[in-house]
Amino acid sequence: MDPSHLTQKSTEALHDAQTKALRFGHTEVDGEHLLLALEDAPEAAVDVRLSFTPDALELHVSGPPAANVDLRAVLAAARERAGLHGGTVDSRLAGGVCYAMARLPLVSGHA
Repeated sequence: MDPSHLTQKSTEALHDAQTKALRFGHTEVDGEHLLLALEDAPEAAVDVRLSFTPDALELHVSGPPAANVDLRAVLAAARERAGLHGGTVDSRLAGGVCYAMARLPLVSGHA
């Protein structure tokens, strides 16, 4: 990944994710750190919310799709990846905003 291709907001989110990883004593930045950084971003274009139910982790994301991104391909890849772990991804597009919810079981029969 070439950092010069990132927007200012993306660079800030990545920096915040690195800070969170260090705060937790982690040596690598993972998706969880980035999600936490996005969830805490006060003026983010994308709204990210994590929630736990008794049997699953849910990730709710909403925001305008980027003009240069094939949203269908991104959602198809997310569905495929979630399916590998027994999860699902539901989405809808309304008023120029994409709403997506990924649900991953906390206990799975998948290896």
